[in-house]
Amino acid sequence: MLRHYSRCILLIESSEKFKHRKVNGGPFQGELSRRGRETRQLLTMLIRVNPKMSTIWSSSPRVSAELFEEIKLDQPNPDVDAAIAIRSHDVGTIEADTTISSQAPTTTSKEKLNPIIKKQLSTLPNLLEGDVKKLMSCFKTPQDLFISDLSELSDTWGNPVTATSLHTFFNTDFRFSAR
Repeated sequence: MLRHYSRCILLIESSEKFKHRKVNGGPFQGELSRRGRETRQLLTMLIRVNPKMSTIWSSSPRVSAELFEEIKLDQPNPDVDAAIAIRSHDVGTIEADTTISSQAPTTTSKEKLNPIIKKQLSTLPNLLEGDVKKLMSCFKTPQDLFISDLSELSDTWGNPVTATSLHTFFNTDFRFSAR
């Protein structure tokens, strides 16, 4: 959603069966139930990951449709083919074309790094955020990075010590070996 729209919105749609209850708790009605706890945990994780996310609580599907019509006013729908083409194993950048309305529409290319891969690569030892961006711009997929040889890493990195530590980490066998 964040790749196409500027705001992230979570819609919580309450069921019709909760409509006439005096206390409308929706999925949070059962304080001690397992489902209620799991729902609260998932909502908490979503809020922690996306602190700027807006939450909308709707009472019916009809109201939800009306809300989204108002929210998406004058905004185009996302390109389905482009959304399907995004793969989680692509390290490189994701290009999003935007057009500015004027006499002659111009197209600018905005590049975004794949956030899932960026987060995973940032957990590697001795890598900072700038280092991760550099790696993501040089290698197309994580597999290309992991199977690269020491000379390729040294050429990309420019620092043979860091390249050696990464190459050693990628080629370490972490399986238990009984001697």
